[in-house]
Amino acid sequence: MRNVTERWNVVVEGKTYPAIVTWKRKRTLRFSISRDGKTINISVPNNTSKEYIKQGIQKHIPGLLKRFQYEEPIGKDYVYIFGKKESYPGFHLFEEKKQQKILKDILFEYIVGKSGQIALLMGVKTPYTYKVRKMVSRYGVNNITNKTITYSTCLVHYSKEIIDSVIYHELTHDSIRDHSYKFYEKLLSFMPDYKEKHAKLKRHIYE
Repeated sequence: MRNVTERWNVVVEGKTYPAIVTWKRKRTLRFSISRDGKTINISVPNNTSKEYIKQGIQKHIPGLLKRFQYEEPIGKDYVYIFGKKESYPGFHLFEEKKQQKILKDILFEYIVGKSGQIALLMGVKTPYTYKVRKMVSRYGVNNITNKTITYSTCLVHYSKEIIDSVIYHELTHDSIRDHSYKFYEKLLSFMPDYKEKHAKLKRHIYE
């Protein structure tokens, strides 16, 4: 049976959220929130009733949404750059395209320089091309076939140590493609506090 996907608008604690509901060949329900805290993602076993899903939304989503109560990285007179709240009056008035261009350029310069250092430390010999673009659900993607690693623009708001944790993660995929025990064993051997940094990333703790 093929997956079936529907788009809903659901109300949680008085606020309306877009939701993507997917029926799959699986055994358990899974509720999650997109990284920007704006979309509810739900995957459920085939034949799960809509009423049961709606009950699950009201039970599980309020707790998940609490994780997204954080200070926005771009405000009226500031922008978080590398974990520091920098004064930048009017930045929020720029068109998103202009905002993204400024942030991409800042992050790209750091990514290229730091990736070379970390690759040398890890013994990675693959000559990767690095890119930065807006991504909603991922912080980094290693396309080994094309020898390209792409990073999410949002990383520019976080401390350099947190950004480094993503670089280590993606470069570890050069030798281990999955997220197996061996993958994390190797990753942690180079960055023992990776889990701490990744937790900050997920909780929008910029510094």
